[in-house]
Amino acid sequence: MAIVLPPGALSGPSAFSSWADRAVADILSARALSAGALSARALSASISVVRDDFIPFIKPASISLVLKYDIIAINDFGNFLDSNTIIAGSFALASYLIQEGIEVDFEPNDVDIFVSTEKFGGVDNFIDKMTDFMSLYDYTAREEGWAGGDYDIGTEIKRVVSFKNRAINKKIQIIVVQTLNLTEYIKTFFDLSVCATWWNSKDYRFETLDPEHTLRKEMYTLDLWIDIVKSSRVQKYTDRGFTSIHKPCPVISDRDWRLELDNDKFSDIVVHNIFTLEESPIRDFLRESKWNIVLKAGEQYYGFDRSELMKYMATKKTYVRRIDDEVYETPFKQCITTEAFIYLGYGDYTIYELDSTITVTVHGTIKSLFHLVCYSVSQWVNNSVGMLLSPVICV
Repeated sequence: MAIVLPPGALSGPSAFSSWADRAVADILSARALSAGALSARALSASISVVRDDFIPFIKPASISLVLKYDIIAINDFGNFLDSNTIIAGSFALASYLIQEGIEVDFEPNDVDIFVSTEKFGGVDNFIDKMTDFMSLYDYTAREEGWAGGDYDIGTEIKRVVSFKNRAINKKIQIIVVQTLNLTEYIKTFFDLSVCATWWNSKDYRFETLDPEHTLRKEMYTLDLWIDIVKSSRVQKYTDRGFTSIHKPCPVISDRDWRLELDNDKFSDIVVHNIFTLEESPIRDFLRESKWNIVLKAGEQYYGFDRSELMKYMATKKTYVRRIDDEVYETPFKQCITTEAFIYLGYGDYTIYELDSTITVTVHGTIKSLFHLVCYSVSQWVNNSVGMLLSPVICV
């Protein structure tokens, strides 16, 4: 049974209470009351438990997901979650999207609860209590071997206990990991950016590593897994409606989403890729990868993969005493300052123009220092400079 949020369901606790009553009643009626497993009085009592002992974990954003696990005392379940215990993975991802008002096209297979080996009160005690609690809802505990799985290398996993309710085919897993900081663990050891999503028990909300792309249903492989992520993992989330992209470059302020590439100003521009010796229309080149940028020198437009250009320029570094700074040289012998070089590494801008020249001599070699003018696609269309980075001659 799917639960659809009615208008006004998110307007506050009072509106939520009446809606929660109906949601709980709908699910319990369908699964238990009609089968004679739960009396009308017990049904009423269960609704009261959820309503009166409500904690922020059971909010309209995630109630439809949680209740599918037939755990009626959701407040008690939520009380298992503290700073040494955290929900993460696909259940957290689905809940996060719902929380942010994004349509979810998939139902999580299970709930993954990560527990620190440093948990207050001890891991064994926590698992014993969880086992007793889950047994009330017909979940059977099983100690799992962990010689594989989705996260099977270097992930500090020490123990996995699963709780399964075969009648409704739902599973909850306790994953014990060797770490002091569970949030940092998730950010470091998870393979896909969208999966690095978790429940923040302090602020009572779901959070994610990269809100900017997760909300667009875009995912990328995180650094630790860049060469070894399983294709089945990527396909799993592709089937769930996510688009696989290259890991985006970082931003300082606002990412350039390049939304105005269809503007007529780009109609006749062809870029030359010095490293690959290929030519292509600027629109095609910039849409091919968010890492692709354009460097304009004179009347020519040159295309580069941002990271490859910076790797090259990092090997062409020279200290210039007249500006008391290091300069970095492009493949065309044009030099820019350290500050300008750093800005090349961020996704705030897409088109860069080399302008004017200051000539200096370094150890008998003439160096041409350029101003770097930075534009987002929108700024280029509107003839508006985003950033001007210039060498400053010391007096």
